[in-house]
Amino acid sequence: MTEALLYLSGDPERMGRVEDGTTASDFDPEEARRKASLNSSVIPVESNGTKFNLIDVPGLFDFETGAAEGITAAESVLICVSGRSGVTVGAEKAYKLALKNNKARMVFVTKSDLENSDYFKILEQLKIKFGPSICPCVVPARLDDGTVAYINLFSQKAFKYESGKQVQIDLPDIGHRFEGLIQAMYEAIAETDETLMEKFFEGEPFTTEEIVTGMAAGVRTGQITPVFCGSAVNLQALDMLLYNMKELLPSAATAAVVGENADSEPVEITVDDTAPTCAYVFKTVADPFVGKLSFIKVLSGKLSATSNVINARTGQPERLALSPKSWRRAPPAHWPIIPAVPQWLPPRRPRICASPILRSCRSGGIPPQFWRLPAPAVCAPVWRVSTPA
Repeated sequence: MTEALLYLSGDPERMGRVEDGTTASDFDPEEARRKASLNSSVIPVESNGTKFNLIDVPGLFDFETGAAEGITAAESVLICVSGRSGVTVGAEKAYKLALKNNKARMVFVTKSDLENSDYFKILEQLKIKFGPSICPCVVPARLDDGTVAYINLFSQKAFKYESGKQVQIDLPDIGHRFEGLIQAMYEAIAETDETLMEKFFEGEPFTTEEIVTGMAAGVRTGQITPVFCGSAVNLQALDMLLYNMKELLPSAATAAVVGENADSEPVEITVDDTAPTCAYVFKTVADPFVGKLSFIKVLSGKLSATSNVINARTGQPERLALSPKSWRRAPPAHWPIIPAVPQWLPPRRPRICASPILRSCRSGGIPPQFWRLPAPAVCAPVWRVSTPA
């Protein structure tokens, strides 16, 4: 999935394959050998003026630690489920981690173009495992010629894909299921707003704008978990996924956490380049050529080679050990960027580093309006931020 989204952004000239061990996120030799993600990795993707910092985390339940560190750092959680094998233990663990960390959730059913794929069976599994928040938004329909079309329930239009290119077609007949899906989606959206609830009870249809607005409100409060489908290998319906990731998922620009100042008073930390620095080190790796690399999520302010920060765990001042001149010349990192810093001292990884004005920052206490969402070999976290086109 991550490789397909990266390819659609125009970055690699050729899309890598998990079977060949050539994907950008599975760069470790052991990952290539086992044909699965074993560690979390950061993959930036830009699409139509929006930057997505994808944190690809392991979907295998044996490597839950990698999923936990990625989901904690991400703003949103996209869980990928196979259209053939259904909801796995890894997907269940990813969903529970998203709930535990107050993240918004989105599900994508992959391999929906295969003959033995059963989307509606998977949908029932999702409802049983994850509850009534599950809401289908895009559903597949097999045409007479054997190809698969995708019905967008928002616009009630159908599309098929030829070499990854979208082609609109007449709405295929899927029987009584279509009206049932529309009604279920309307009911979920109506619960997010009193005006929409009144309109729903009066039997009036929602406009596309009302559907998107209501769905986005439900996703950001955790009331709705939208379900999309497509094929990552054959680049089908991924354009609809990217568009709805932009429209439905909460932006990192509105994120906020609660911290404490030197007097132990609560302080709300919001995205602001001019505010005191607060950063979260969510992953440290040992690179054979560079040494230790720490991946950092900047919560507020800017982080540069001259930054003076406090380790929130120890209360001691920290510094960036940027020896090469090229590292010292790097521009300051702020909230849209996830920098990797070499040789962070001390060797033991700090979880939170803040300016001397702030003493600590807790991951808890995030109000519902700041809930967000991150998928996968079966799941990958997403940190989204809108940038000028």
